[in-house]
Amino acid sequence: MTGYLRLFLFLSGFSLFFAHAEAQPAAGATTLSDTAASRIATWNAIEVYHRFMGEGSRLFNGPEHIGYLPFHSGHPYFQIDSVQTGSVRYEDAWYRDVPLLYDIVRDELITPNLYGEPISLSNEKVNEFYLLGHHFIKTAGEYYDLLCSGKIILEVRRAKRIQESIELMQVIRDIQYTDHYYILKDGERYSIGNLRSLLALVKDKKKEINQDLRRKKIKYRRDHEQALVEAVTYYNQTFPQ
Repeated sequence: MTGYLRLFLFLSGFSLFFAHAEAQPAAGATTLSDTAASRIATWNAIEVYHRFMGEGSRLFNGPEHIGYLPFHSGHPYFQIDSVQTGSVRYEDAWYRDVPLLYDIVRDELITPNLYGEPISLSNEKVNEFYLLGHHFIKTAGEYYDLLCSGKIILEVRRAKRIQESIELMQVIRDIQYTDHYYILKDGERYSIGNLRSLLALVKDKKKEINQDLRRKKIKYRRDHEQALVEAVTYYNQTFPQ
């Protein structure tokens, strides 16, 4: 099949699906910025594109992902060290049901190509993605996990780094994991070191938030992230959109 015929079939499929698209939610996603009709049209067009373009699909054109030497403890990926089904917006086009793996150490999104070989998607071309129930957005060239949105926004920068040490003449390699939380409020961005620093930004609701956390028996020292999420969620609920 010639490239012109493949392109014709792709464009025909895109027009057909766009004209007859019906709204349906994204697999593994919560809320997407596109309208439902545009979203399903794009996904169906992409399926046509993959079917007729084969390895020419732009999603599968990336550099080989180089793996790591064995670790004594931990792994460099987000939650699970194996590919999981997710969705990714790549060059402003949504791809659904894509096998994805997020390398936190290198801040790279990985997917297997048509031959099953892991490749790294261009950080510059990935706009956002959904993986394991989390929504990652790109800010200043880095991926942030969007935890809450509304009057104020809570994001977390997931970070892992490799630590090496020498024991009995052998190199021991471990993974260290840290989270850095941020609040976006009134166009400003604030680093949140703890619950106290968050409450300092929402003084008007500080008392009510503390009461809500006590009522739900949520303690910051026990679960940092849950406490921050609950606090921001409560605050945003007082400002319906």
